[in-house]
Amino acid sequence: MELTDLFDIKFKNHAKHNKVIVFLVGKVKRFEADMTQIKKLINEYLKLIKEYKELSVCFDMRSFDSVSMKSVWEGVSECSNNDHIIAKSIRQECFIMDNTKMIYIINTVIRIHKPIFRFKMVKTLKEAVVFMGEGMANNYIK
Repeated sequence: MELTDLFDIKFKNHAKHNKVIVFLVGKVKRFEADMTQIKKLINEYLKLIKEYKELSVCFDMRSFDSVSMKSVWEGVSECSNNDHIIAKSIRQECFIMDNTKMIYIINTVIRIHKPIFRFKMVKTLKEAVVFMGEGMANNYIK
């Protein structure tokens, strides 16, 4: 499984603030992976973001109907093991989600693994872009 199997990846420049936003737009309905696959996906993600500073990341997860709680937990844990790399690149991140069960799962995990950058869950692309723009305008203050 590759990151591009799960997401279409698009880099956009925010015109007003001249900063990069990477959009990862979900392509699948279900996600479940073992730890080997999780590590591979996280390594691909790290390669993707390493080139940038002050990167905004937006995961559009509206295509996902379900995810394995275990996979989310392992993925976030693996990201936490790489905070030293992630902190150099990402300044803010948001998830676009409209599935109540998925929102509950993500909220449960981030209560324990607190984001190291500005983070928000939103329901629309417009809300995501507003959140990203506000972060850029305010120099990413939480």
